[in-house]
Amino acid sequence: MNERCVQLIFGLMNNNYPIKISELAEKYNVSNRTIRYDLDYIDQYLEKNNISKLKRKAIFGIKLEVTFEEKDKLLNSLKRINVNIYALKKEEEKNLI
Repeated sequence: MNERCVQLIFGLMNNNYPIKISELAEKYNVSNRTIRYDLDYIDQYLEKNNISKLKRKAIFGIKLEVTFEEKDKLLNSLKRINVNIYALKKEEEKNLI
């Protein structure tokens, strides 16, 4: 899981409304295709961890709808990834906390 994917997950988790791929691409300064690849990778990660996949609606955008238990499970799994594989930047540490 790369830094952008982790940021995408946090961003999607903290939004109560769907976000368009074009908005995400602009925010992360990458192409729409790159965001789609990242979202596919995130879906695989969520499925592997038995967490609800992303909700994708062509006109409305992407939304991560998870239960409280799934959110807790996801945060715990991301902590393990970040501790073992990825060194967090200061801003990412703040967001994680």
